[in-house]
Amino acid sequence: MHWPWKRFESLYNIARKRELIDRQTQRRDEMINALWANSNYDQDGVRAQAIESIQAQYEEAVFFIHTGKRPEEEIDESNEFFAAAERGLNKAVGIDYEKTGVTDTDDYYKVDQG
Repeated sequence: MHWPWKRFESLYNIARKRELIDRQTQRRDEMINALWANSNYDQDGVRAQAIESIQAQYEEAVFFIHTGKRPEEEIDESNEFFAAAERGLNKAVGIDYEKTGVTDTDDYYKVDQG
């Protein structure tokens, strides 16, 4: 049987991803079983929170395996901490965005810093 290398490589990648997801599923199930087996987690929804956290981490891992990218987190621009961090970054780089009109940090090459 003669297969082109691209077909073989794509099928191998699919099989590898499936194996990784199966391992993550098994790990998630084992962690949830351990939570149910431990009676210390019987208090006020602690077990439910732990299970929700495990499930969220599992879903993030599966998303990363499928796409190769982590889910982007939304940055709350109204948060004063992030505004201060951006001002500090601008000072460190030496760019005044109001004067240059650059709106994205990826546009540094457009700025005449002379």
